[in-house]
Amino acid sequence: MPYKTRAEIEKEYREKLEKMKIERAEALGRVAARDRRADTQAKIRIGGALIKVLRETYESYVERQVEAGHDRKEFEKLDSRDVDIDRLIAFLRGQEKRGNYFSDALGFPSAAGSYARSQRKED
Repeated sequence: MPYKTRAEIEKEYREKLEKMKIERAEALGRVAARDRRADTQAKIRIGGALIKVLRETYESYVERQVEAGHDRKEFEKLDSRDVDIDRLIAFLRGQEKRGNYFSDALGFPSAAGSYARSQRKED
């Protein structure tokens, strides 16, 4: 087996290093994509919970109005696109300022990281 020259060895290791850099970038890209998908799913779930409560509250209001003698046709169906996000954010921030009601209801900060901890596999 012939000996490799210094240039051949350097070339071989440069190629290996480039391949490792590409593999590293791909692996980091997969992790970032996975994290983005998980974040998007969490946002959808949280938004869905907010809309569910909003709809239940609105329907309860409509039922009270119907019982009071109003016609149901007077009330439009609640469309989630009608939610004023800025008012919702202001309300939630106000809840935090007045006594951490929002974070307490969600179990933060004690629950922070609980999802990540629950995903770790036992050794």
